[in-house]
Amino acid sequence: MLKKLLWKDKNNWQIAGATLGAFIGLFLLLLSQQFYFDFQYLLLGNKQVNSEYITLNKPVIAYQSHFTEAELGDLEQMAFVQQLGIFRSSEFRINASSPTFGFFTDLFFEAIDTAFIDFEDVDSQFIWHTGQLEIPIVVSRDYLALYNFGFAPSQGLPQLNPEFLENFTLDLTLNGKGLKRKFKGKIVGYTDRIHSILVPINFMQWANQTFGEQTQPGALRVMLAVESGHETKVRELIKQKGFEVNSGHLVGERIRTLLSGAISIIALIGLVIVILSVLIFVINFQLLISRAKDRIQLLLELGYRPGDISRVLFSYLLKIFALVLVMTLIALFLFRWGFQFWYSQHGFQLGMQLHWSVYLTAVVFSLLVIGLNYRMIAKMVRG
Repeated sequence: MLKKLLWKDKNNWQIAGATLGAFIGLFLLLLSQQFYFDFQYLLLGNKQVNSEYITLNKPVIAYQSHFTEAELGDLEQMAFVQQLGIFRSSEFRINASSPTFGFFTDLFFEAIDTAFIDFEDVDSQFIWHTGQLEIPIVVSRDYLALYNFGFAPSQGLPQLNPEFLENFTLDLTLNGKGLKRKFKGKIVGYTDRIHSILVPINFMQWANQTFGEQTQPGALRVMLAVESGHETKVRELIKQKGFEVNSGHLVGERIRTLLSGAISIIALIGLVIVILSVLIFVINFQLLISRAKDRIQLLLELGYRPGDISRVLFSYLLKIFALVLVMTLIALFLFRWGFQFWYSQHGFQLGMQLHWSVYLTAVVFSLLVIGLNYRMIAKMVRG
């Protein structure tokens, strides 16, 4: 009876609109937060780094493009350069074949300090010992994408999943100095940072000494670990020295900035919608209590306590927000399932679990809104 008296003048359309607004706003707010952590993971992996990595090379002039020792020294002494890594190239011929996949091709190898390789198990799996016939290989994820979406369809070859490839080995033949030796190549991981086919440095040194037919006069490519936020200085360096840079590394920083801006805008829109929906709830309850003022006064005179009346109104509000919270989390899981499925087709793995802070934000925000409305309802009933 108490509930019927209090809800006699309620506007169902207003409450439905406020509920829908709260759902959309909270969904956008939590989605933007989850997107932030997803993109952080895709761009940086599990590590939080404070460096940007860029690859430099010199323009080819008169068949030469190597860095001099003086140029390498200048690069290393730059204030914003944290570390410099030199790519070592194979100086011998490499043939690769696979009876399983039915192909034969020429390859090249490069090597660089493992500190520059963005492969989580590089220290445990990317190891070679003298006399070892199996060579661990780290491949650029972009190379695999080129194979899957460019080379394989044109040659009638199967597309390959990254994890599937790690279960097989390649037959490698190294040629040079009149020598020929066979090895097994095993892909142990993938890199998003370096566009190359990488082998351990100690293997490259041994192989160049054993099979190398020509010695490079100097480093052909170098990689710099640069303090984050120094893109402008890197551009000035390139302009002054006439170096060429892998533009993807500089564009990557701008893409990250744009993505962060877009995510912030989505979060702001979601926050505004949630705040507006909360205001609609507040106004709707104020109007409801105002219209039921005479009935509330009568109930108080009949012996009902203000707390009893407040709890009836509050229980209704609690059910609405519980519904909003459940609907939001279900929608987030469905959206994430589709997002994760789409990304898995492109070689990325995110998992289905939401970041723990998303749950925390949902609970804290709901408690704040419910607490604010409860205080407002209790105050108006007493007044």
